[in-house]
Parts: sequence; structure tokens; C-alpha cells
Amino acid sequence: MSPYMIKRIVGLVTVVATALLICMVTIVVVQTVQLTRLNNQSRMLDANIEMLMATKTDLENGIAERNTAEYVEEQARENLGMIKDGELVYVFE
Repeated sequence: MSPYMIKRIVGLVTVVATALLICMVTIVVVQTVQLTRLNNQSRMLDANIEMLMATKTDLENGIAERNTAEYVEEQARENLGMIKDGELVYVFE
């Protein structure tokens, strides 16, 4: 092989290797950007889940409170004007 052919082969290998390296770096950069975006989205979703779980707990506590006999009696007295048997109602005008 002549020195000219060796130079051409080395040059061609260098160009191909450089092109492959550029492709690999581009892929890595794109994947890194996508991973960062997905991690941010994951953090936001985790925060939303925590907020929704707290809301769910508050709602469940409200339901449990409203299912007590004391709450039902209080609402019946205050909103419906109901009384128990044997109680007297005084109306002031």
C-alpha cells in the first residue's frame, strides 16, 4: 500500500469516526434533555399526588364527621328547627 492510500484510509476513518462521535454526542444531549424534562414532570406529578392525597384525607374526615349522630342532630336543630320529644320551644318575637 502506498503512503497516499494510507493517508486516504486514515482520513476516511477519521471522518467516519468524527461523524459517529457527533451523532453519539447529539443522542446523549437529546436524551439528557428529555430525561431532565421527564424528571421535572415526575416531580410535579408527585407534588400533585401529595396535594390530592391531603385533599382526600380532608374530605374523608369531613364525611366521617358528618356521619356522626351529633352532627346530624345539630344540623336538624339549626337548619330544620327540629326538637326532641319532651323539649319545649320558646319563640321570641
